[in-house]
Amino acid sequence: MSFQEHITIDNIAFYAATNLDTCESPKGLVTQFHGLYDSCFGLQDPDFAKRCDEHNMLYLYPYGGQWNWMNTALVRTTDRCIDILFEKFGLDEKTPVISTGHSMGGYGALMFTLNSVHNVIACAANCPVCDLYAFSSSEEVIPRTIVHAFGGYDGSYDEIMKNCSPVYRVKDMPDIPYYIVHGMEDATVDKKHNSDVFVSEMKKFGKNVLYDEVRDMGHVAMPGVNLEKYFEFIFKHI
Repeated sequence: MSFQEHITIDNIAFYAATNLDTCESPKGLVTQFHGLYDSCFGLQDPDFAKRCDEHNMLYLYPYGGQWNWMNTALVRTTDRCIDILFEKFGLDEKTPVISTGHSMGGYGALMFTLNSVHNVIACAANCPVCDLYAFSSSEEVIPRTIVHAFGGYDGSYDEIMKNCSPVYRVKDMPDIPYYIVHGMEDATVDKKHNSDVFVSEMKKFGKNVLYDEVRDMGHVAMPGVNLEKYFEFIFKHI
């Protein structure tokens, strides 16, 4: 038995917020990964979960821990939660999954497409960190968060940082649709060194990526029009 198999349908609420009590006849699942400074509990988006209900989609908000950076532990825990929900509703391994998130969670949404065992068919990332090298010098606390997430990995610091940064993994990104939204006034995650570079590289490799660069938008909080475009992208793939 793997470590994650102690997570069951009876205790899944310890590890993630879901809409399993309100979703009827689901035809897929949407993950929402949280940001670096978000509390792990209680800050899931009720509007997002309601929209998932309306589109007959399961909603999964993993409690990843504030400094997770989509490390192996969170990938395995999220995959386990998905397995449990699929089993609960009689869904098979081909059931579509859409990966989403904001800030560190946007980074996580991108990396989950690379590392999940599930059928991730689309990804939407809001103000994502795309280059850990560039971001690691943005605040004094950031290097500690990175060591916390990856300190148990084998390999040199440079090897791990490159293997765990979307900008260095573009050629490996699955050939699925991506939607990147980033505020042009974002003072937390530098758009120029993250989304701009990532999207440019994705286009060079012929990847299917849409880029919404939003004027007068800061970090994460989208204007209503752009929020609707974001959700339109997420649900149109089911």
